[in-house]
Amino acid sequence: MVLASILLAVAQGSPVQVFDDCVAATRGATAASFTADVLTKAQGKEFHNVYTVKYRQPGTLFIRVHALKTGSQPASDRSYLINGTKLVAMDADSGEYLTRQFTGKKNLAERAVELLGALDDSVRFQLVPDDLAKFFGDFKKLKDWVYSPYKNGPVLQRVVVGKSNVKFEFDKHTWLRTVRISAPSSLLSWSYKYNLAPKAISMAIPSSYKKVDSFLAVNAPIARFKTAAASRLWDQAIRAYSHLTAASMIVSNLGQSTRVIFSGTRAMQKQDGLTWSFDGHALSLVRNGHFMRGQVPPSLIPAKVGSDIEPTLQAWALHKNPARALSSQQLTVRLAGIVKIGGVTCDLVEFSSLTTQVSVLVRRTDHLFARVTSESKDAKGRRLSGLDREITYTTINRPIPASAFVLKPATGQAVEKLP
Repeated sequence: MVLASILLAVAQGSPVQVFDDCVAATRGATAASFTADVLTKAQGKEFHNVYTVKYRQPGTLFIRVHALKTGSQPASDRSYLINGTKLVAMDADSGEYLTRQFTGKKNLAERAVELLGALDDSVRFQLVPDDLAKFFGDFKKLKDWVYSPYKNGPVLQRVVVGKSNVKFEFDKHTWLRTVRISAPSSLLSWSYKYNLAPKAISMAIPSSYKKVDSFLAVNAPIARFKTAAASRLWDQAIRAYSHLTAASMIVSNLGQSTRVIFSGTRAMQKQDGLTWSFDGHALSLVRNGHFMRGQVPPSLIPAKVGSDIEPTLQAWALHKNPARALSSQQLTVRLAGIVKIGGVTCDLVEFSSLTTQVSVLVRRTDHLFARVTSESKDAKGRRLSGLDREITYTTINRPIPASAFVLKPATGQAVEKLP
């Protein structure tokens, strides 16, 4: 890319029109085949996934989710086929597959969310053009876009020196080709490759694969469980968090009380000195007397909020299962007793290594966490850090109205752009 040609192209073309043309092209597709290479870096963690997707509206969808091994995630390779109300899924690592039936009237994206627990924005925007339009919404309002009308398709870029670099590349049919949003401490990168639209979609299950009821039993965690009872209990916790779609709770941590709510694609956190809310499209953040707002994908919320983000919401933003994440570490796990907290009977589960000690109270009523305490030590046994979170649930898996996630500035308070 020649820098001079970019700088001279500012006055050519309309960024708003390019965004609208992209949405129109996506909306016009009833069938498509593409690969999305997604890289996310935030708070020192890195996640790299490759999604292979084929769909034919209204009822057929194939997704292969290939997670590449990084320092923050293990490698995995699973494929899913939705055909009407039937699901077939297979795990290439374990050599197993499962089948299920959907109930109720759901579009392809809703079925995929029910199946995977979450659907990456890079895939969801292709299946739901209205969500893509909302994603583009705040970007359309920004000025100082550099527009470059290349032969292979237009490119839009906006740079705020020392703060952010946003770049969108489109193909000659204005389909989204590349998204790159970077800041000093974070990066979001999507790269698409499109193929011919499929006439038919299928998935062959190798004859050597074994049918199972759940991948939980075969996707063995790194943690070593001392007893089968401990392993079964933790599988229940993993399954509970896989089905947790909405909750309202109060988290007490070292004397500070934090209100946490989330429902689907919306979330809010409120505590002394910090309030933030994500309404499904834009992040509103109140800190140090400043009210900031900007459109970001959920995966970048932890980087924008910083280290004060509540762990439950960090897991929500990054589509991570808190129970699975804990058992994906090299720790020894044992059942250590029964404890009653807040009138709820809990099992005490202890995770330990030479440098880490984590205790979790798992509620017997629903297998969610009631309390998590952790302590990190150096090689000589000296304490480095500690955490003590007690969680009180107000509602679990009950709808929370969208109005609960609306965060407005105080009267006369200016709305600043989120850096």
